[in-house]
Amino acid sequence: MHVDGIEEKLESPELDGLPEAGTDTAETAKEPAVQPVVAVVDSLNKALLKNWSAERKACREWNVRQRERSLAACDQSVTGLIERWTPCREQITNDIAGVRQYLESGEYGRLVDEALQKAGIPLQGSFPQYEFPPFKLNISVEQGESRLTMGRKQEKTGGLEPEALGAWVFKKYQAVVGRKFDSSRLMSDLLEAYKIANPMIYRQEKVLWGRAVGLEIIYTLLTLRRSARQEYPKPLYLFELGKLKELVTLQVGDYRFELGFARDQFKALIIVDSHGRESHLSSLTIYRGHQESATEEAAGEC
Repeated sequence: MHVDGIEEKLESPELDGLPEAGTDTAETAKEPAVQPVVAVVDSLNKALLKNWSAERKACREWNVRQRERSLAACDQSVTGLIERWTPCREQITNDIAGVRQYLESGEYGRLVDEALQKAGIPLQGSFPQYEFPPFKLNISVEQGESRLTMGRKQEKTGGLEPEALGAWVFKKYQAVVGRKFDSSRLMSDLLEAYKIANPMIYRQEKVLWGRAVGLEIIYTLLTLRRSARQEYPKPLYLFELGKLKELVTLQVGDYRFELGFARDQFKALIIVDSHGRESHLSSLTIYRGHQESATEEAAGEC
């Protein structure tokens, strides 16, 4: 009679109905998702992981007999994996080639169009290049990636399955355009940042109204002083500036706002409005009271 208790049951992979190593699977491999030879490797790998866990558990308990049984079971799984890895790898390689061929077909482009439209994205353009302000989407089948850009901001994904791609794009898109735009709140935040940056730049004790301050500096301060310290990513800052630029009047109380165009395009922020129009801006100038505008100052670099 054994007194060391019930020993842990070892995993033995179910291989019935699955081809042995070296078996021709051409007739049975009809479904494009999981092929029989891959299912064999999945089963053997699952068994190996379970038996290895049993061995480690038995090691901690000094259960010598259990360890010997677990080790033998691991040997069996490893041998099976080695025997079946070559046909499995060949199948995976063939699957990859098949997917690449499909990605280059016209059918794939049609499915991407449908997936993006189904996700609720207002598309302009056609596969592989789309625009939906303030974003641009480029799908490169050759490089195996999709690039979503807004100004100089860029994000990439290697997932090219149409519905998954549509969901990824929509999530990024909605994070920007789905947020309520409060122009008065934005201008109030810009005003507070301007009051701090202006004296620092011009080395004065008081604000020099009508003098330009760089939009990059304003953004740095906004991320420190943003109301309720909410997350304020730069793409959202650029998008809100684009929407602000569309307003007829930029004014809060006695303060008037003017966005200045950059002389050096490489140092400018690329602002995209809701209609997809780009502007290269670099500065913010705020005037108080009846002070006259000085556009030439606002357009200068600070």
